[in-house]
Amino acid sequence: MNDAFGGTEQAMAIYQDLLDRISDSYKRRDFSAFAQMVAVPHAVRSFGPTAWIEDRTQLRALFDDICTHQAANAITDYDRHCLAARFTAEDTIDGTHETRMLRGAQIAQDPYPVRSVLRRINGVWWVTESDNAIEPDAGLGAVLSRRATPQNQE
Repeated sequence: MNDAFGGTEQAMAIYQDLLDRISDSYKRRDFSAFAQMVAVPHAVRSFGPTAWIEDRTQLRALFDDICTHQAANAITDYDRHCLAARFTAEDTIDGTHETRMLRGAQIAQDPYPVRSVLRRINGVWWVTESDNAIEPDAGLGAVLSRRATPQNQE
């Protein structure tokens, strides 16, 4: 644990708060709120190609795709729980969370871990990159893969 920048509890609280607010923005389909928490440029990775989000237009397209995916699959809850988070610098948090997509009380897609990096920019915490442990050919992984283009695949 690196307490030089802040304690683990503080890092986890900041990380979980951002997760909760992003999940809420999806539920309300509130792009304006979402866009105040997810920085551009932004890298979204899965086991497939990387989706490089370079501007707000691309961010909006990704947000809309995720909301459409959730609606088409009758997702009622996008539950994300912080498993670990730590400060790696005064203005950077590296964390891991588990994502569960629920359809009522049923799990709609197998839960999966995600690693995200948060950065404090002008006093506000933003997600700057995410690594999703999901396959690129089904569910949310397919949504992320559609956002990748040949020139930005890794």
